[in-house]
Amino acid sequence: MPKVSWNPDDAKTGGGGVEAGNYEVTSAKTQVLKIQDRDAQLYLVLGCNTLDKEGGLVRGADPVEIDFSFGQKSLASFHPGQASGPDDPDPKDMGDGVDAEGNTLAVVAEGEVLNKGCGAVVFYASLVKLGFPKTILARGYAPDLVGLKFELATEMPKVLNETLGLRLNTKPMADRRNPGQTVDITYKVAKKWLNPKYLDGGSPAATESKSASNGDLPKTSDPAEISMAILRIVAGQRPGAKGTIKTKQSLIGFFTNAFTKSKSYDQKKLAECQALVKDPEWISGAVAEIGGEVGYDDDGKWNGTVTFPELTPVA
Repeated sequence: MPKVSWNPDDAKTGGGGVEAGNYEVTSAKTQVLKIQDRDAQLYLVLGCNTLDKEGGLVRGADPVEIDFSFGQKSLASFHPGQASGPDDPDPKDMGDGVDAEGNTLAVVAEGEVLNKGCGAVVFYASLVKLGFPKTILARGYAPDLVGLKFELATEMPKVLNETLGLRLNTKPMADRRNPGQTVDITYKVAKKWLNPKYLDGGSPAATESKSASNGDLPKTSDPAEISMAILRIVAGQRPGAKGTIKTKQSLIGFFTNAFTKSKSYDQKKLAECQALVKDPEWISGAVAEIGGEVGYDDDGKWNGTVTFPELTPVA
């Protein structure tokens, strides 16, 4: 499967009632859960240790699970997927049965992307606001979050629309438990990122983060491999529709700047790499591999535009 870069007495305990505070992620997965009176949904589930105000472990505190929904109708488009690693483009579909789990999402409805208003993506957006790399989130690989320490808070949609630039529904929703009544919508978000340096080592995301942030790129002299590595840096700098590169000249400019700043490759290779980036066939394949797309004019020729993946789809 392709992937995309979570009766009350019988209900499984979920993360909806987790208190605000500091937590350290010790495990992360995608899982189908049936929580209370809701229909089964797909969630990002973070196993966490509770931390004190200084970020130290609270001894004797029980581990908690914090869940973030991918949306009420998420199972129609995605299932938990089991990938061999963060760059596996074809994770195994783990099904839609209750408690099915994986380390990523498998797309079961071609072309579907995550809803920006779902709890999981709002949580991701709060991490991005704090400086978490979009290039890591675009991999859609839950273990990348293991090691993250953050302050959990609960916020109203209106606040998040203002602070995160979202367009969440601010109207109360019908209360399923009390017909005729409504309940306010709230979202669990990261208010502070307590350990940004965890990406520098010890986490599955460490290698990728170093590559994108400090030029510690794969050692190679092959122009195609160099170009691909630099293009991934540009993708991280210009994610999503808002970051669309509109002309070939602009693309070459961003590419050249990233190549030069990386200081990882022989500058004599730049011309060869630029030639590849200008080649319509090469660039379309390279951008597709990253999860983005190039634009075409009415004659089917590349018009110079390139759109790299946003926070979603998971890839």
